[in-house]
Parts: sequence; C-alpha cells; structure tokens
Amino acid sequence: MPPPAAGGYAPGPYQPANPYPPIGAPYGADAAAPNSGIPAGSYGLDPFADQGGGTPSRIEAAPAPRGSKLLLGLAIGALAGLLVFGATGFFVGRATAPEPPAAAPAPAPEPGLGVFEQQQLVMNTQKFTPELSRLAQGWMPWMGGCLKEGELDGPTLAAGEVAKVSCEVGAMNIYFVQYSSVAERDKAQLQNLKYAVDAPALTPGVQPATKKASPSARSNGNYVEYAYTVGTGEKKRIVGALWWDDANAPVAAYVRAYWVEGMGETWEPLRDLWQRYS
Repeated sequence: MPPPAAGGYAPGPYQPANPYPPIGAPYGADAAAPNSGIPAGSYGLDPFADQGGGTPSRIEAAPAPRGSKLLLGLAIGALAGLLVFGATGFFVGRATAPEPPAAAPAPAPEPGLGVFEQQQLVMNTQKFTPELSRLAQGWMPWMGGCLKEGELDGPTLAAGEVAKVSCEVGAMNIYFVQYSSVAERDKAQLQNLKYAVDAPALTPGVQPATKKASPSARSNGNYVEYAYTVGTGEKKRIVGALWWDDANAPVAAYVRAYWVEGMGETWEPLRDLWQRYS
C-alpha cells in the first residue's frame, strides 16, 4: 500500500478502521437525523442460538392397529395417489412459475489484484444491480463495508430512487444510486448545484460544475464538486463531495469526506479517487 499523502489522505484499498464518524448529508433520506450518513460497517450478525439443551425424550412407536386387508389396501392406494398428484403438481408448478430476476454476473478475476482485492470484488458485486455495476466497476476491489438498501444499517431509499449502495474508501464515504428515471436523477443533481454555489467560500479550490466523461469512459455526464456544513457550534464541520452521473442511464454516484479530517483541506484526494476508479 502506498504511504499516506500530505494532509492525512491515504489512497489505495479500503482501510477497515475508519477513524472518523459517519459523514452527514444535507438533504434527502440521508438527513433523517443530524449528522446522519453512510453507515460505518456495523453488520450485527446473529449467532446461532441454543435451541434447548436437554436430551429429547425417546418416543416409542405405537403398535399398528389390527384392521382388515381391505382397509389396508385402500390406504396404500390413497397414499400412492397422493404421491403421484404431488409429483405432478411439483413439475407443473416448476413449469408455470415466473423466472427470478437475473442477478449481476460474477466478475472474472482481474490480473494484478491481490487476494484481498479479488475477494472484495466478488463480495461487492453481489450488492449491485446490473445497472449500477457498470458505474461502480472500477471501485469494486477497493471499497469495503458495502451495504445496500434493505440491509441492516443500509441506506434508505429517497423519493425517485430504486436501488442504493453505500460503501467506504478509507475515511471517505461513497453512494451509488439508481433512479426510477433520468428525470428523477436530475432532480437530485439540481440539489448539488445549489450547494456548489457556496462551495468556493467553504472549500477553496473547488471546480465549477461541468459535463465530461469519466477517465474509463464508463460514464459521460454531469460532474459536480460541492460542499456543505453539518452540525452546529463547536461540532460544525464542512463536508466536501463529488457527484458524477451517466447521461445514458438513470444512475449516479457521489463520494464525500470531511474537508479537514478526510481531505486535508484540498480537493485533490477526491479528484484522485475519481480519476483512478471512475
């Protein structure tokens, strides 16, 4: 792993121990509580519980009642009929049941990645819809703590969103969002443009919003650097964020970090991640 750069930024693969609290969001579903934001990897898996502890008492089989051969034959015939009907129903049900939705294909091993990065790639791919996989493809091996909507501590869907995945890259948080339409995606992007107006005063060196392709050419759309504040008084902090989307699909992503603790008061860390993995 390369040594940390100036300002406390450590580029490279996911660092499990994030020293900073979750980053607050200024609007939408992420603003349900003050300073709420992307969860920081709390999984809460339940262990297997002890289902008893005593030895179950032995149940002796009761002797078969005496009956006529006729009754025995009728019972055998009824049982055979049930078995045939059950098997027929099973195959008919299989033939008429709707096909399950297609899952994102398992990624092929990428040359140059270590075992850790290969495993992150496999695990993270399972969280993403096929529509979001293309936008997130370059990030997959380097992110950790990924959670999708509906999972414990996972992100909450806002109006117009149909899928969302939150992940961590070092001290930075990143969202990948799929919208119900391009129009809904553009509504969210307009909110970021409002925060971009005050960004020069909060975070010197911010670039104006523009349209451009990502370095990998996986997306080509809006690129917005913006900033906002969270908390009040002594707990007030500045957050820097970078949004990009794809004009050809209703998807977008944004990465954000605290301006001082996570970015070292410079935009270069966020821009570097975007240049590398997008």
